[in-house]
Amino acid sequence: MKVKKSLKKYFIPHQENDHQPHILRSKAVNVIAAVIIFCELVFLFEIYGIFPKNFMALILPDVLIDETNVSRSTNNLNTLKTSLVLNTAAQLKADDMAAKGYFSHTSPEGLTPWHWFELAGYRFSYAGENLAVNFVDSKDVVDAWMNSPGHRANILSDYFTEIGIGVADGKYNGQEATFIVQMFGRPAAAVQTPPQPKTPQTTPVAVKPTPVPLESSDTFVAVKGAEVEPGTSVTPIATPIGDEQTEPRAASLEKIISQPKTTAVFIYVALGLVVLVALLLTIFIKIKIQYPRLIKNGVLLLILIGVILAINQFITLYHSQII
Repeated sequence: MKVKKSLKKYFIPHQENDHQPHILRSKAVNVIAAVIIFCELVFLFEIYGIFPKNFMALILPDVLIDETNVSRSTNNLNTLKTSLVLNTAAQLKADDMAAKGYFSHTSPEGLTPWHWFELAGYRFSYAGENLAVNFVDSKDVVDAWMNSPGHRANILSDYFTEIGIGVADGKYNGQEATFIVQMFGRPAAAVQTPPQPKTPQTTPVAVKPTPVPLESSDTFVAVKGAEVEPGTSVTPIATPIGDEQTEPRAASLEKIISQPKTTAVFIYVALGLVVLVALLLTIFIKIKIQYPRLIKNGVLLLILIGVILAINQFITLYHSQII
């Protein structure tokens, strides 16, 4: 009863509140505006690294994996398992980009993505790689990949069963940047080769594997036998594939921290809907009794929210890239 009375007081124009819902009065409007500004300051502090990075790490691997698996589940695909070896491969690639300041599937020395798979000791039948840089929101990264046909094809590929993520801070084009590597794979042991018909014994002939050419595409998928180019010698530094696999467990707090823009958008949209509902009720319930000041307060709040949403969209994606 008390809640109903409060809702009526704040949202419904009637005789007891002089047909002026309290939520659109100056005092309440100032409080809502203060909340919006406070949230925006927290958002800006977070994305510009004012908080310690080890506390407010914005791009979290577990969240990226969770969001990737949500996209796969939505498309009726099996979720990908986290591979510790793929995590190692992805981290090696991310560290290399961060250390050398490049953003490409191929390193300045000409090392292809398959070098990092082999270096980590990941023997694959199929493999793929997505890259991103200069994102501040984990969900934005996966959304950007999903909006790109090539990256989307990797995320939704039936060929892949495992995933690994690497994240590293460095400099790109002279500015601080976060490099993100998403690697996909299917272990070689996961593919069964159909039995071959018996043939008379002959002298074995050595056949060199034919490498898959590195195309100018923004994504890569390789087949077994093409993971190392002829003449390349690499010593694995990780344990063999299949030792450990873990499922991502991104806690709710982690998701909020790693999705500052998404969280801010949720708050602003929620407040905007509350203001919009109050404004519509104020205008139409007692259409013959109008208070321009209340209408102006509601409209100004909606404009404030709209401007902040547009600014945040711009500053979070302006320098971001995927390949």
